[in-house]
Amino acid sequence: MKPINEDLINKIFEYVKEYQLANGISPTFRAIQKALKLSSLSLVKRYVDILKSRNVFEESENGGINTPYGLSLAESKIVPLVGRVSCGMPILAIENIEGNYKLPKNLLGSGEYFMLEATGDSMTGVGIYDGDILIVRQQPCAEYGEIVIALIDGEATAKTYRPEQNQVVLHPENPAYEDIVIKGQKLEKNSKTDNIGLEIKADEFRILGVVESWIHQHKKGK
Repeated sequence: MKPINEDLINKIFEYVKEYQLANGISPTFRAIQKALKLSSLSLVKRYVDILKSRNVFEESENGGINTPYGLSLAESKIVPLVGRVSCGMPILAIENIEGNYKLPKNLLGSGEYFMLEATGDSMTGVGIYDGDILIVRQQPCAEYGEIVIALIDGEATAKTYRPEQNQVVLHPENPAYEDIVIKGQKLEKNSKTDNIGLEIKADEFRILGVVESWIHQHKKGK
């Protein structure tokens, strides 16, 4: 029996999932072969069959791949891609819509959503990498430990939110980076952490939304 390449299994799974999220349907075997630069369609079929045997994918009536997680194009929502956000030091916020994408409604909760492209490597500890697409629920407050998109003096960053007694800490999930600490003012009254007792002026700091999920982008050399 040929050995199983678990790394390739993961790459095929991630590609199929991301393709489905962007297009509402699963890719063909040929699309998988081309995207992942695989040697043959038979290799694609072998690994897709392994994923089916593990109940990760289901077989469609024509022998192809049924959409993972039962996601359906019929129940989709348009979500705009509005620019980039730093996973490092904050970068100037970009708010121009760069494109609109259909995402399955059962991937999203209630409310409004937007997407941002992650730049940098400060959130790799939770699996967010440079070039990934963040799916963000738009809201002005967050719970302790959630990943937020924060605006600091007009610059946006993605970090783990840790409000404390006299400050708010934006924590990177990479030991190569230091916490961003905002001191000395109060949290907005609509914050879910209003027992903290601190308030931060909206023009200095505000939460744009909470990152609910993300889509990995396969890049050359990765």
